[in-house]
Amino acid sequence: MTAPVPQPPEKPALASPVAIATELWLVVIAAMAVAQIGSYDKVRDLMVERRDKLPKNASESLRQSADMMTSTGLIIASLVVSVLVGAALALTVMYFLRAGHNWARLLLSGLSAYVVVGAVLAFAGQRTWTQVPEIIAAGCAGGALLLLMRRDSDTYCRDMAQYRAAAKAQLAPPPGAWQQQPWQVPPPPPQNPGGGA
Repeated sequence: MTAPVPQPPEKPALASPVAIATELWLVVIAAMAVAQIGSYDKVRDLMVERRDKLPKNASESLRQSADMMTSTGLIIASLVVSVLVGAALALTVMYFLRAGHNWARLLLSGLSAYVVVGAVLAFAGQRTWTQVPEIIAAGCAGGALLLLMRRDSDTYCRDMAQYRAAAKAQLAPPPGAWQQQPWQVPPPPPQNPGGGA
């Protein structure tokens, strides 16, 4: 009678709060990208102000660098790169969250709180049209934060941790399998040179 083959553990279903939170974060990424690209005028004004505040005895190379920092192409390129890097980081965290990693849940919760606080602080400054996407991003981030703090999200991450541990244990070799290395296998018995039985 053969021993029963152990069945692989069943993968937990994706919790709906986690699924909705990651979908809300897609909206956050899009809204923050619009707000970031839309802040071109503000960034350019800041760079021009810094250039104009250079001391009169500043070196020529410093002045050329300050002029270069006010270049439209450089400002747009830096804004696009910052959007791409931020989106890549957020999407990576979202991927690990959907895979059930608790650290990703906590990190995305922290990012959600950061977006909400940032949108609140944006109202302290001058009114601009970029506050509209910031409000949208803050609303979605706040919803994602509430969903990620729910018990269902925590339970899903714990269940996935147990699932990964069980799957890893099933792939591990049985105890003692690594005690005898292939090069330690004893040589075959010597052949009888006489050929007699």
